[in-house]
Amino acid sequence: MTFKELIQTGQCSISTIDAWVEIWRKEKGVGQSLQAFLGLNDIEYQIWLMRGNAGLARQLSNGRSPEYETVYLGWDELTAQLQEIVDAELGVGCTVTLRRQDYYYWDMRLETVQEINEALSEKICERLELRDVDVLMFLEEDWVDSGYLCGLLSKLTHREVTSSHADDHGVWIICKSLIWSSPEFTTHLLAKCEKRLRREIGDQRYSWVNPDTACHQLFGFMEALTLLGLLDRDKWIVMPDHFANAASASKEVRRDEM
Repeated sequence: MTFKELIQTGQCSISTIDAWVEIWRKEKGVGQSLQAFLGLNDIEYQIWLMRGNAGLARQLSNGRSPEYETVYLGWDELTAQLQEIVDAELGVGCTVTLRRQDYYYWDMRLETVQEINEALSEKICERLELRDVDVLMFLEEDWVDSGYLCGLLSKLTHREVTSSHADDHGVWIICKSLIWSSPEFTTHLLAKCEKRLRREIGDQRYSWVNPDTACHQLFGFMEALTLLGLLDRDKWIVMPDHFANAASASKEVRRDEM
């Protein structure tokens, strides 16, 4: 795919064009002009030359509200924020390290004070929402390619992350605008909210949470998603008995975990 095809399908940001230019300069053997390599037509290429990345971005979006947004974090800032998430999800004892690879690729290392076993490897993959990985990967490897980190970056940005791209100073995180978020992302948010509420029902640390208050919280979360344009109004419903028997089920889960 060309740069133009990637940006119009939301797989990269406008800033990624700099990496493409670098690749073109280093690999002259491709036998293409820079315009052809990027996939731009004559008008788009001239606008880019005269008006820069911002002008090209407007041209490629045809004046529409952008479907994608970018969040840029320096290496130290990104490391610190990912470390906070890891501490919250896995507890103190895991150390995050980031490194840049060739071009715009990067990866994350996760070191633990505990010896990794199958259960812990699965827990890490689940809690950090590592996608499309072997859940036993940490038995042999502690570096995770950035292509698997979209779920973790979504926890950081609170947006649906589709990709990320590194430069010398940090990482560009490509997110979908809220109104363009996929139905799958909304379903994922709802499932996370419901899972949290079911765990809290019957837990002594959350004595104020019961099946009735949980229904109210889930209803409020659905209302917020509807107002943000992420959920259709006809799907905004929670039956009064939605969390029936959740307290006993929660106790069984905790007993199994002991």
